[in-house]
Amino acid sequence: MQKMKNAFFTLLAAALFLAACGGSGGSTAAQAVEEYYQAIVAQDAAKVDALVCPDFEEPAHVELDSFQGVKANLEGFSCKPAGMEGSLTLVTCEGKIVATYGSETMDFPLADRVHQVQNVDGVWTVCGSGT
Repeated sequence: MQKMKNAFFTLLAAALFLAACGGSGGSTAAQAVEEYYQAIVAQDAAKVDALVCPDFEEPAHVELDSFQGVKANLEGFSCKPAGMEGSLTLVTCEGKIVATYGSETMDFPLADRVHQVQNVDGVWTVCGSGT
């Protein structure tokens, strides 16, 4: 009986660990966009690459590079679906990126952007953004 309990808890711990690791892209379109911006402010290029469509890699890296050398964080940030455009889910966000360089702080509002997100084989990826 004790061996069965140990085996159960070992499997449970492994399942929780794997669930926490997760894959690339969020489980929803909005979560994929949230993870994208979290990767941008964390300066995590590998995560950004995993979260975007191949055609959006260059613009994503331009955005990533624009925050090099500054301390950036998200404030009042959340995203939600805003409709469909063909096979793309449109996502809008609230909040802003706050970037600090030395004693200077700049706000980059996110509310005016509409993100195009696509689900390919169960993985949500950011494929573009615009106003």
